[in-house]
Amino acid sequence: MLAGGGQVPARKTAEMASRDRAENRTDDRARSVPRRSAATVAADRLGAGGLAHDGGQIDRKSAFAGSMDSVSQPPTTMTHAPLSIRSATRADIPAIVECARSTSEEEEVGFGTPLSLRTFNDVERLSAVWRDPNVAYSDAGGEEVIVAETEGQVVGYVTVEERGEELDLVNIDVRRTQQGRGIGSRLVQFVEQRAAGEGRRAVTLGTTTNAEGVAWKSLSWWQKLGYTVIGEEENAYTRAIGVGVREIRMRKPVGGAGA
Repeated sequence: MLAGGGQVPARKTAEMASRDRAENRTDDRARSVPRRSAATVAADRLGAGGLAHDGGQIDRKSAFAGSMDSVSQPPTTMTHAPLSIRSATRADIPAIVECARSTSEEEEVGFGTPLSLRTFNDVERLSAVWRDPNVAYSDAGGEEVIVAETEGQVVGYVTVEERGEELDLVNIDVRRTQQGRGIGSRLVQFVEQRAAGEGRRAVTLGTTTNAEGVAWKSLSWWQKLGYTVIGEEENAYTRAIGVGVREIRMRKPVGGAGA
């Protein structure tokens, strides 16, 4: 499954192929303003207020342990080297932060958490809330962190949070130099397959509208991947961004008929 809707046919002209690559790069950038769960909002506050964390061991299992340790994904026409998707480790933190920083844009203002407060944009903040094996943890809960790797380099990551019969995709990012190769789509596909394998009914996520009611540009990308809008809301995350910001909640069934 590829960002932008499938592979580029071999007979396309150079101009059309170039236009498609540009669209894929735009889609990858569109994903750089994540929906943050309450867990991440709390983690962001923790990082901003100093790096101390007095929480104990996290009392939950990693849903991505065991069989998820390393899954090789077959290459596509838009990925030039084999892609491996696996559980993140503490050693991946600097590379994860590089991915996050590479896609941070000023135009995100009014749509997402301020850059200066983002946990995943700072090695010390992310290290402070990391709980082995692969959970970015706060008092409100934890996000499991998964990375995509090619040729020994982490090129993207996704974080998820268990929500009963659903798996919430909280954050996704692809390194800017690797955008336009379908890596983001493959990460999403991995999360969907994992959720289905665990017997969950759906994958959920959120994006935002700013105070003027304009939706963040990732909305159409998610719709291309089969996610539908199920509602809008104000919550702790949107209020931290600014007055009038709302979250668009989206959902995609993965558990078969009736999910």
